[in-house]
Amino acid sequence: MARLTVLRFTKDYETVADAMSGMVKEAKVTRREEHERVFIDVEGQFSHFVLEDMEVWEPYLKFEIQDNAIKDQEDRAARSILASAEPSLSSVLFSPTIAQVYRRVEHIIRTTTITERIEGGKSVKRDEQTSDSDPQYDWVEVTREFGQKVRIEW
Repeated sequence: MARLTVLRFTKDYETVADAMSGMVKEAKVTRREEHERVFIDVEGQFSHFVLEDMEVWEPYLKFEIQDNAIKDQEDRAARSILASAEPSLSSVLFSPTIAQVYRRVEHIIRTTTITERIEGGKSVKRDEQTSDSDPQYDWVEVTREFGQKVRIEW
């Protein structure tokens, strides 16, 4: 079973987004809406001294902050049913704001082309060409790691 890892907040999503914007350098803030829920993505260079590791943790992070406020009585009833079936989800279901954290991972694609000249069944000339793509980026979910390294008191 997949483990659900989120950061839970008691403040509204805009307050949380403002606070997260202040935690990264040159914050890039993007607002979007999916399935009638508002998301605010805050990304930037993060830096935090981790006392247990005695080193500075400095990844490029994206905080995906979601408005999780209860919309109406039907929403409240549905969440109550889910919470009664799975009590461990109650804190997530009834938090007005939840967030996940992603670390940017850079990669390149290397292409190697091998050309061989074959005479009499034997390779007589072999040529190899390699080229690298421009850097590309993916996001890896690190919410749990963030929660372990960064202790935030709200």
